[in-house]
Amino acid sequence: MEQYYYAVQNGYSVAEEELKMCMDEQDKIIKSASNFAEFEAYYEESGTTYNEYRRRMKEYSRMQFTIKKLYNAAYEEFRHGNDRIGERTCEDFNEYWTYFLLDVVYPAAGTYNEETLIPLLDEAEAFYNECLGIGTE
Repeated sequence: MEQYYYAVQNGYSVAEEELKMCMDEQDKIIKSASNFAEFEAYYEESGTTYNEYRRRMKEYSRMQFTIKKLYNAAYEEFRHGNDRIGERTCEDFNEYWTYFLLDVVYPAAGTYNEETLIPLLDEAEAFYNECLGIGTE
């Protein structure tokens, strides 16, 4: 969660349109699989559908795509010559990402701006209530 919170605090949030586009692209790949009918049958046996599963996974997907934006931004920094985290010079991007997390992201965990996180918490609570069927009558 620290990676997600850091990414949000630093402007890497995924907008609703961007999230929809990313999820649609994933759906296109998944639904084109030769064995998609088997997956669909599995969901139906479990009392749901693939589309319902994806709807419920929306916020998880938002988190993953937000972290990916942070990762891609860090990669671009490294690729364009910023190979240092603090006083440490990194040999490759894996090392850079590891120290970026250890020395930058995780230490920032205690310094979150509540005003940025409150809307996320409200959205998460609304989603949770929707999943439970609270307030949808």
